[in-house]
Amino acid sequence: MAQTNRRPKLTADRLIDDEHGLKRLMQDFEESINLTGDTIKDLDAVISSYGVWASRLYPYGMPLADFARTCET
Repeated sequence: MAQTNRRPKLTADRLIDDEHGLKRLMQDFEESINLTGDTIKDLDAVISSYGVWASRLYPYGMPLADFARTCET
């Protein structure tokens, strides 16, 4: 039987995980994220960038919008 290579799903644990989450994103892509000094805009830019980054790495995972809705509860 052929083995499929499935990428890990984007979960709450993975989002805050030091090796795969926002902290890693900031380390790897800090220069590509244009920070303005405005906390709200900067956070929006980081989350948007993480959404794009995670969707490329984890296309089979939970969409970021669905993940955000689960965090609201």
